[in-house]
Parts: sequence; structure tokens; C-alpha cells
Amino acid sequence: MAGRIRTLIARDTYWLGQAQLALGRPAEAEASFTELAACARNIGSSGTFYTAHAWGCLHLARGEYAEARRRLLEGVEIAHALHDPMFETRVLIDLLDARLHGPRDLPAAIGRGERAVEVARGIDYPYLLAGVLEKLARLRDAAGDATTAGRLADEAAVVRGRIR
Repeated sequence: MAGRIRTLIARDTYWLGQAQLALGRPAEAEASFTELAACARNIGSSGTFYTAHAWGCLHLARGEYAEARRRLLEGVEIAHALHDPMFETRVLIDLLDARLHGPRDLPAAIGRGERAVEVARGIDYPYLLAGVLEKLARLRDAAGDATTAGRLADEAAVVRGRIR
């Protein structure tokens, strides 16, 4: 029971930090993620995932792209090892930010994006699929592939239309 409670506290702290980031309050998010890291040591692999993803998002928000990329890639590895497609897709979507990749890295990033689309389709979660398609469209556009970017953006709009 205590382990389950620690997991819930860590998960709530993760989401609190994510909300703080979304509201443009990175200092508060950092405090939440520091608390998360302390909680996560006691809950195993899922805690390690939450911590890696949280810090990756914080570094991304701060414009610390190399560190963000490193932490997000760590999150992908952990999620893959946990065999958790939702975790994996959540972190892959953040890796689809073109600011994280130089021109030579774009093909690998696009490959991860295509993997994220496959995973999102497999878990049948349209909100996530639409988000992945939109981010992959932006990444394809940054790589100079406007045709594929347009097709992906159109598909994302169709998926979003079905949600409403």
C-alpha cells in the first residue's frame, strides 16, 4: 500500500510540474521536479521515467536543448524497457521539437516521430495521435519536406475533428 501511495504522489508531482511549465512558471516546475526526483527513488522504473521526462521538459522550456535532448532520449529508453507505449509516446512527442536537432539529426528524429505515430495508433488514443501528427508535421516542414508535412497536418486535423 505504501508503494502505491508513493507512486501516486510522484505521479501527481510530475503533473503539477508539467502544469507549472505550461503556465510559464519554470522555477516552480523545477521545485516540483526536485521533489519528484526524491520521491522517484523509492518507486522504481516508472519513477525514473517520470524524472527523466520531467527534467527533459524543463530543459526544453529553458532553451537548454542539448540537455533536454539527452534527458528525453533517456526517457525513451526507460519507457521502451518498461514496455509502456503511453510513456514512450509521451516522451517521443517532446523529442519532435526541431530545436533539439541539427540538420544531421533530423532523419533520426523523423524516424522516432514515425515510431511515435505507430505507437499512438496502436494505443487508440486520438488526442495523443493528433498531437504526434502535428509535431511530426512541423519537424518534416523544418526538414524541408512540405508535402509530407501538409499531409500529416491534414491527418491531424481529421483526427481532431473526430474527437469533437
